[in-house]
Amino acid sequence: TLSFSPDGSKVAFASKVSGFSQIHVANADGSGLQRITNTRAIEVEPKINPKTGADIVFVSGRGGPQQIYKMNVDGADVQRLTPGEGQASNPAWHPNGRHIAFSWTRGFEPGNFNVFVMDVTTRDYFQLTHGRGRNENPTWAPDGRHIVFASNRGGSMQIYTMLADGTNVRQLTHSGRNEMPVWSK
Repeated sequence: TLSFSPDGSKVAFASKVSGFSQIHVANADGSGLQRITNTRAIEVEPKINPKTGADIVFVSGRGGPQQIYKMNVDGADVQRLTPGEGQASNPAWHPNGRHIAFSWTRGFEPGNFNVFVMDVTTRDYFQLTHGRGRNENPTWAPDGRHIVFASNRGGSMQIYTMLADGTNVRQLTHSGRNEMPVWSK
């Protein structure tokens, strides 16, 4: 998946062109391609800050189990955001560019993800879903007040929505297998 900068001029994406999946950025027309991570670990799911365009959150296994990291859009100043326990994935920026939603196995069996929200500056986080199956791929609504996510809490993977504080959970899809929600703007 591609992540565009707020002005639409740059894209970030993961590519296996060099072996391990690594993060790259390029101009939207394909010019100026740059590899901005260079590790012997899988690095995926880059998301450019939608407010500033200055930084990227991404998933990396560079320190062991996959965790959420942040770096400048040029690849400098890499910082791990999640504390290293469990596995973390699916980072999604809030429209304000200060918070992310993500999936994390913290405190649960491996592979049993729940949705959390983190303040990227303070690294304070709170849990929105609580042990009802796999809860993955959170995405913020453009209003920043709702999150859509995928969950198998009802048996098969379906799409749900909730308020940004984890309340008012509603199932949106009921048939098939649905797991990659995206808000239309």
